[in-house]
Amino acid sequence: MTENLVARDLMLTSFSTVRVDQTLAEAMAVLVENQDDADVPNALVVLDAEGGYVGLLTARLLFKSLLTLWMPARAVRKDDELLERELLTVVGDRSKLKVQDTLIRGLPTASPGDRLLALIDLACDQQLEFLAVVDGGCVLGLVPVTEIFQASASLALTPDDEGIQME
Repeated sequence: MTENLVARDLMLTSFSTVRVDQTLAEAMAVLVENQDDADVPNALVVLDAEGGYVGLLTARLLFKSLLTLWMPARAVRKDDELLERELLTVVGDRSKLKVQDTLIRGLPTASPGDRLLALIDLACDQQLEFLAVVDGGCVLGLVPVTEIFQASASLALTPDDEGIQME
């Protein structure tokens, strides 16, 4: 029954990892490599030197990290070729930074037994794309927000007295 779904039911157990001491360029390479694999989420689980969970790095967060503080001059913004060159320079320079230098820490995580409503609250709290399911410091899987949405929608659209009644 959909209303009894927990994180364990929605999580993907195949995922890629990156260590905090790797560069943003290395993280970007892993994300690009995984792009065509439908079984692997487009997110990286970030681990410390001991293999403990530190955070998540998605393509959106990585892109944000690469472009943080970049504000092209007005003259540059009007010249597409110059703008592209400056963008590549900035990304090239910042891609040498370590993952730990740009990682957003303290993102919420789910426990394997967290119910659907708790997952909705966690995902909406910080507009996340994925929730890490963590137990004892170890990542068991990732729950895509799209899975949370689909589970919520199917619960809301059931034709019984607990859901939306369809005429």
